[in-house]
Amino acid sequence: LTCSIDGKRTTPLQIDRDLLSVANLWFPQQLIQPTAKVVRSFDAQPQENQERILFVGTSFLWSLFHHLDKAPFFRERDMYYYFKRSFPFPHGKITPIKREQPRWIARALKSKYIVLEVNEGFIHRLGYGFPKRMLREESTSN
Repeated sequence: LTCSIDGKRTTPLQIDRDLLSVANLWFPQQLIQPTAKVVRSFDAQPQENQERILFVGTSFLWSLFHHLDKAPFFRERDMYYYFKRSFPFPHGKITPIKREQPRWIARALKSKYIVLEVNEGFIHRLGYGFPKRMLREESTSN
């Protein structure tokens, strides 16, 4: 994935206005500023045996997915949002993660790669309990 800047957008994309949206302001348009127009290109070609990948993280992943979901990087992906809800892509429905039920473990183990996203302000909450819970479940099943 290569990104470059090709001028500016007078109105930012929705993913760039996320904080403005949640601020619940009466006149948010007064705060909108031009943003860089990012153009993406993909060097990778689609592979016959693409893998499944799992991301565990926060809303910071939505911006990454905005680009990755258009690329031939994986067959499918899942996102364990704060390790509370599953957001599968390209198909499936959003479901809560019930930690006491092993379904989330089975889905996680189908992934060749697991990516833990964390904001440096929350490094102490890396994976939101996912790594510890996964290791515990794996050790009790062996």
